[in-house]
Amino acid sequence: MQINKVLGAVVLALGAAAVQAATVYDSLGPAVGNLPSLGYQATQTAEFGDRIALGGTARGLDSVTIRMSSWALASTYGSQAAGYNHDLTLNVYGAGSGAFAGSLLGSVTLDAFIPWRPEASDSCTNGRWSDGAGNCFSGKAFDVTFDFGSLGLVLPDSVVVGLAFNTQSWGAQPIGIDGPYDSLNFGLASGAPTIGTDVNPDGVFWNTATAGNLSNPANVNLFAEDTNWTGYVPAIAVDAHDVPEPASLALVGVALAGVGFARRRKA
Repeated sequence: MQINKVLGAVVLALGAAAVQAATVYDSLGPAVGNLPSLGYQATQTAEFGDRIALGGTARGLDSVTIRMSSWALASTYGSQAAGYNHDLTLNVYGAGSGAFAGSLLGSVTLDAFIPWRPEASDSCTNGRWSDGAGNCFSGKAFDVTFDFGSLGLVLPDSVVVGLAFNTQSWGAQPIGIDGPYDSLNFGLASGAPTIGTDVNPDGVFWNTATAGNLSNPANVNLFAEDTNWTGYVPAIAVDAHDVPEPASLALVGVALAGVGFARRRKA
C-alpha cells in the first residue's frame, strides 16, 4: 500500500511536469485564397525568413508552419493529380546579432505536397481564379508544417527561421530544368503577429544572388537581414511545449528513489 502511495506521488509529479502544447508565434494572418509572396526563382533566392521573438513560456519546439503561395497550373504540366511533391528545408537558427543569424539549432527537410493553383475562372481577368465569393487570385495560399518533435530542441526566446529549397537556377543544388517549383513562393502577411513579436517589422532575412534586390548589396549570397519591408511579414507559426523545470525533474527523481527504497524494505 505504501508503495502505491509513493507511485501516486510519482504520477502527480510527472503530471505537474506534463507537456503543454501552445502556439508561441503566429504571423500567418487569417485564412485567405492567396496573399502577397516572394518567388524564389523570380528573385534568385536560396533562403528566406525572419527573426522572431516567441511569446508565452513554452520552448520545446514541436513544429513550424509556413504559409506559401502556389502559382503553377496543372494544365501547364499535363498533370491529372491534385499537386506535386518538392523538398523543402526549414532551418531554425539562434537569434544572432546585427544583420546575421546565430548558429543553426535544427533543420527539417520535408517532401512536401504542393497543390496546383486553380485554373482561370471566367469571372476573373488576367488568368486569375475565383473563390466563388467575388474574389480573384493569381496564386493559391496553403500551409506546410515541419515536424521538429523528434529533435528535442529547446529554443531561446528569439530565433531566426529560414525556408530553403531548390528551383531551376537557384538554391543549394539548382535543379537545372524548369518545373512547377519555379512558381512556388513564401507568403507575406500584412499585419503584425498575433502571438510573439516580429523583432524588426521593417526587416526580413534573405539569401538572394542578386545584389540589386537588397538594401545592403554587400550581403548578396548571404542569409542576412534586409530592410525596407515594412507592411510585409513572413507568414510563420511556431508551436512548442513546456519544458519541465529542473525542480520538477528533481521531485520526480526523489519520488522514484522513494519507490526503490520502499521496495527494498519490503523485500
